[in-house]
Amino acid sequence: MVRIIHPLAAFLFVLGCVSSQAQIIIPGPNPQPPFQQVKAYLELTDAQVTQIVLNLNDYGRLVAQRQQRMFQVQSEIQEETAKSPLDPAALGIRYAEIEAICRNVRDEGIAAQNRNLAVLTDAQKAKLKVLEDASKLFPIINEAQNAGLLTPPGSYSASLGYPRVSFLFSPAVLSGCQQPVVRPDFLRGDFSGTP
Repeated sequence: MVRIIHPLAAFLFVLGCVSSQAQIIIPGPNPQPPFQQVKAYLELTDAQVTQIVLNLNDYGRLVAQRQQRMFQVQSEIQEETAKSPLDPAALGIRYAEIEAICRNVRDEGIAAQNRNLAVLTDAQKAKLKVLEDASKLFPIINEAQNAGLLTPPGSYSASLGYPRVSFLFSPAVLSGCQQPVVRPDFLRGDFSGTP
């Protein structure tokens, strides 16, 4: 089964993953506050960032608890599987619990995302929509890079219905060489005024 992840959910999931950064902030001479680029882009206040971090920390604790229980249930499944004869009911209950845990974590993730979105103003949500729209371009960007359109081709071999292509003499293949970052002309310029 293929699950399509909403780009906004993926973006906030990444924020959730990065939230561990917020939990690990150690007071010191130069502590790094979390989400500085997002904060600047969306023009988040310190209070908004703090609330987002709190929401993500709460979600992270819930996930850690659910993960711990998941490990326990998986251990129980191994024990039940080792028994002879098998007890289908005992196994079924445990597999059902794993699915319930997974559903709970997904539901709580959506709830955490909604709590984070509730912190944003309408203007910030509009800017977030721009990020969501841009995230839809990731697969195309990746393909354009692989096609040698956004970056110079490197060591490459593919057999996707096309003849096998192999660039044997490429700067990316030579030990000690660094691939230069080359952007097409349409990507060069001043984008400081871009929303």
